[in-house]
Amino acid sequence: MKKTNRKSVLHNVIGIIRMEMHINWKLVLFEILLSFSRTAESLTRALMPAIAVDMLLYSDIGWGFAVVVIFAFTLAVCGFFSKLLMVLLTAYGFQMENRICLKLQQKLMEMPYPYSESADSLKRYNLVRENFYEFMDVDYNIFTELLGAVIGLAVMSGVMARVSPWLFICIAPIAFLDWLMEKKSAEHGHRCDLEKEELLKKKSYLTEIIYETENSKELKMYSAEEMVSGKYEAVSGSLRAIEEKKERRLCVYKVCSELISFLQNAVIYGGAVYRFALSKVTLGNVYIGISSGTYLVNSVKQIMGLLGDINRASLYYTEFEEFMNWEPGTACGTEPIDRLDSIEFRNVSFRYSEDTDYVLKDINFTVKRGEKIALVGDNGAGKSTLTKLIFRLYDPTEGTIYVNGRDVREYRYEDFVKLVAPVFQSVRLMGYSVLENIVFGKEADSRRLEESLEKAKLSERIKGLKKGVYSIVSKDLAENGIEFSGGEEQKIALARALYKEAALLVLDEPMSALDPMAEREMYRIFQRQLDGKMLVLVSHRIPGIAFCDHILVMEDGRIIEAGSHEELLKAEGKYFEMFQKQSFYYIV
Repeated sequence: MKKTNRKSVLHNVIGIIRMEMHINWKLVLFEILLSFSRTAESLTRALMPAIAVDMLLYSDIGWGFAVVVIFAFTLAVCGFFSKLLMVLLTAYGFQMENRICLKLQQKLMEMPYPYSESADSLKRYNLVRENFYEFMDVDYNIFTELLGAVIGLAVMSGVMARVSPWLFICIAPIAFLDWLMEKKSAEHGHRCDLEKEELLKKKSYLTEIIYETENSKELKMYSAEEMVSGKYEAVSGSLRAIEEKKERRLCVYKVCSELISFLQNAVIYGGAVYRFALSKVTLGNVYIGISSGTYLVNSVKQIMGLLGDINRASLYYTEFEEFMNWEPGTACGTEPIDRLDSIEFRNVSFRYSEDTDYVLKDINFTVKRGEKIALVGDNGAGKSTLTKLIFRLYDPTEGTIYVNGRDVREYRYEDFVKLVAPVFQSVRLMGYSVLENIVFGKEADSRRLEESLEKAKLSERIKGLKKGVYSIVSKDLAENGIEFSGGEEQKIALARALYKEAALLVLDEPMSALDPMAEREMYRIFQRQLDGKMLVLVSHRIPGIAFCDHILVMEDGRIIEAGSHEELLKAEGKYFEMFQKQSFYYIV
């Protein structure tokens, strides 16, 4: 089992290095150069003063001053190069961070819609997004910190073994004990932090409830302050208890660590002074013994700590690699498609997962080029889910969707998406210009853009803005951004769909933010201007959709009635009932 773990760590470390070499190989080169520069600087600080002291006291004073000059020059050069390399590493590190973030975002956007919506997929993504910083420093730890520590340890071990072999033998186990105590302390702190994780989440949630202005009204009107405060105090008390437990244990570890440090210093300083008192070594050798002993202990602790950090960080890389290599199964054909003549649902049923009920049951209907159909029904009837199947955001659990007489899964998904344009009930515009929200980064066709805005009844509003279509939407990213109303946002989304000039337009409650009369007017525009295109209109408002060729009435995931507006009124069923309840809002 241990062998497998070591292979896993080695695999992850190699994977991290390969990825970073691919992004920018100079990053690794500069890390290695920084390691040599810093190690040379630290070894110079540890050894050169001893040489200078011995020369000044026991040899030629001139040579002693020369050593001091060399010492100062070496430190200056190493310090300069270290700072220069750190500046370069910071810049390249920022570049690498951005590239990794971009890879994660691209992976998430390229995933099939069901996986981007599933809790498991989002959990994987959030876990990787929050923790990828943990493994980004692995190469730095290896090529700069670890490499430098190993070189320094090797040099200082040789020096100490030469100056005082028995002191070297005594210090090694003390250094190991010091590292072990720090490891135990860190592990205990990590366990306590894991215990606090869920409590901190609850505390953050309660803090949001307390300070959120919208919540304060209900808290006051229902006298709920005491309940919320009680829950907050209970969570805070649990956090305090964990923190106290953590500090008590850490206090024990700190005392033990201080005792080990005392023992370490006693051995290093006592041994060096004892040898000097016996006149067996020079004053410079005393300094070398003390500095090399301290350096050796710190190097052992650093190496052990770095190996632990690398091992832990490699686990985060495992999550990153699994996410990036994860290929969710989805049916994707190879046949090209450039026109849309018909869409047929044949015996289609759907549920979101095996442990949930069916949302759609035995759906059968056909829509042909130039036809306009409406899906109506109460909330929760399955209308929006059905549109997701039309877009191929999901595939049917049972049955088949045929496009132009062939299973839609036989076509290239990228080609099919070009033929459909949605307008969803919940519109989310980005904090960029109106133009970018409509054309999405593509080169704008001014004629199509103007026609789309005109059809969406938005042309006059946009022309009235100082910057026109270049006006920024919302104040999220710009103080002078335009705050459009809910109805205007839906019109922008509609203009976006019209600009695409797709063969199929699917409107899912597109006028929910408009009043009934404005909605009726928009539908009349559709009736005149969408000739030759397929239209699927989803609504729970009945009188405004009378212009559609076919109306499908849904209830509990089934189509319970189908026909034209007049036919369904004559049948006096569910549709007639809904129409009667809503008709007083409209002029029929």
